[in-house]
Amino acid sequence: MGATLALFPVPDQPLPMPASPSPPQRSDRTVRLVAGLLILAAVLLVVTLVAGRIRDDDPRPEATAAKGTSSPVDDQMPTSTIPPRPTPPPEGTTPNPDSLLVLVDHERPLPDEYVPGDLVLLDVPFTFEAIDPRRFLRREASEALNELFAAAEADELPLLGVSGFRSAETQAQLFDDYAAQDGMDAANRYSARPGHSEHQTGLAMDVVGSEGICPTEACFADQPETEWLADHAHEHGFIVRYPAGGEASTGYLYEPWHLRYVGLEVAAEIHGNGRTLEQHLGLP
Repeated sequence: MGATLALFPVPDQPLPMPASPSPPQRSDRTVRLVAGLLILAAVLLVVTLVAGRIRDDDPRPEATAAKGTSSPVDDQMPTSTIPPRPTPPPEGTTPNPDSLLVLVDHERPLPDEYVPGDLVLLDVPFTFEAIDPRRFLRREASEALNELFAAAEADELPLLGVSGFRSAETQAQLFDDYAAQDGMDAANRYSARPGHSEHQTGLAMDVVGSEGICPTEACFADQPETEWLADHAHEHGFIVRYPAGGEASTGYLYEPWHLRYVGLEVAAEIHGNGRTLEQHLGLP
């Protein structure tokens, strides 16, 4: 044969070689997701560390107690610093035993075993020497009585104390003695049953002249100290609690020696209009 038959065509230029496959590329979405997870993990770690530090540094007593260690606050303060709610007086008793205008009489007793919380020892002379509950009054009343005694002495009518605070037990003994001596009806006109005495309020004081003439007796009405007290007691916040002619209102006979502290303003008003404490408070 004159020519060779080519089985495969021979190109004029070499054929291009196939390119090597490129490695797969991560999408932008995947990158953002991974970055977000890393940031979230870092934030959670920081929050955990900070919270632990706060618990360790918490100065509150309850936080310290939770860790099982004592607190300086607990060492200096009582277990409970919240004062308990005051117990309301029992039904049938006077509703305001701590008021300076508390009304205690035949119908309005004090709560059982009532004792004022601010009793102080008086700095005035008494008819006896012993330290006795009768030497005590509530603080404000005691300061006023000191001034009253000083004023009486300046006017050359010095006074002695006879009886200030009296407990319900002491009053019970006194009333029983009077009732045994004069009968129940008579005793009720000049003495109070236990729980019904102004002396238990810590605001009342029986007085007498420095000579001790007629202490807590009707004849004290004839002593010069009686007139002085009627004219000047109000200047120091006291009233003659059971005035002459006032039995229908107060329930008790005239006692010129029995002083009751009510404060300067009320004492001046009662002195000026001649009323009893019951009338001042609007009672018949």
